[in-house]
Amino acid sequence: MAGSGYGGVIAVATRFVDRGLLLDETLVVADLHLGRSAASNVQASLGGDRATLDHVIALVDRHDPERVVIAGDVLESFSSVPDGVTDHLEDFEQSIADRDIALDVIAGNHDPMLTEVWDYPLADRVRIDETLVVHGDTDPDLPSGVDRIVMGHEHPAIEIEGHKRFCFLVGEALYRGRDVIVVPAINRLLRGTTVNEMRGRDFHSPILTAADPLRPVVYDVESEETLRFPTLGQFREML
Repeated sequence: MAGSGYGGVIAVATRFVDRGLLLDETLVVADLHLGRSAASNVQASLGGDRATLDHVIALVDRHDPERVVIAGDVLESFSSVPDGVTDHLEDFEQSIADRDIALDVIAGNHDPMLTEVWDYPLADRVRIDETLVVHGDTDPDLPSGVDRIVMGHEHPAIEIEGHKRFCFLVGEALYRGRDVIVVPAINRLLRGTTVNEMRGRDFHSPILTAADPLRPVVYDVESEETLRFPTLGQFREML
């Protein structure tokens, strides 16, 4: 994107949307954490499994992708699955099938129970042309020809004038010379990890080796605009 300061990180066909990323005809979302509302004892009216999955379907209906990739952490719990999660997943799978859209699901570190409650093939990565989509909790093997990594796992958010906003993080040549885009959590109950003052050592993913080069990107729902910010290193200096 010429003149954006992002180098080759953001390809022409890349679009930031409401807690999701469009790569040409593929919608990437991450970190559903179904069962979060039960684990947090939060009422469903504030958000929850159905609202999270409905949001994915709403993005599908609005942007009409040919493929959906879930980049890990479909579930919240490591050891049990709250009531209703299996039914919600089955309804979601049927909704995707009814729209004749391909679905790829990457297993995240929170998903050891997923194969027991959802009869759906899981992957450890998904390749889309020169982009490799992973969850982000481990060091990925990088096939030849991959020049960009898209991941979840970190749930990034940025605080602006006292308000916390979901954000993407964009880094050029950040991991073994590959560009990186971190997608925010699709589950709005996960208010996110504030990145303003983070350093490289504060991230959980081995892919994120430094914080200063990362640029936050916010999709503003009300204006439907993509707001791009300076790198975290520059951001700290400005504050």
